[in-house]
Amino acid sequence: IVALATPAESMRVAAFTPFASSAAVGATTPTVKLLGVQPLTMTFTHAVIALGSDWGPGQLPESLNPFLLSPPVAGSVRWVTTSIARFDPDERWPTDLHLSVGVKPGLTSYEGLRVAADGFPRRFTTPGLTMRAGDVSSAAAAAATNGS
Repeated sequence: IVALATPAESMRVAAFTPFASSAAVGATTPTVKLLGVQPLTMTFTHAVIALGSDWGPGQLPESLNPFLLSPPVAGSVRWVTTSIARFDPDERWPTDLHLSVGVKPGLTSYEGLRVAADGFPRRFTTPGLTMRAGDVSSAAAAAATNGS
């Protein structure tokens, strides 16, 4: 049995990683922490690209990029399969980042189904910049305080 898509049917995002922990699921819009060069992945319910259509040299055409990042982050998008897209930042995620990730409006499946962006945008943060000093010494301070 082959199920054909009806015109009213839409494609949706079946999975997104990284995902919110079960503790954050109760939140209206859970915020997830990004670390290092952790990728973002979207898995769609239908094929978005034809097999091999992203194997050309150079950057992926913008029309094949499903990620809408705000603020924009330098990185690259590739299709792992015909229905799984992956965004890799060029460098480590910047500190103190508040990132919103959405699905580009107008994205369609290979069969022409429009994407339903239910559950988007997703919210992400990165750890803040911190500094700690373990031991500070100064000959001038020791002399001025008689070594105390």
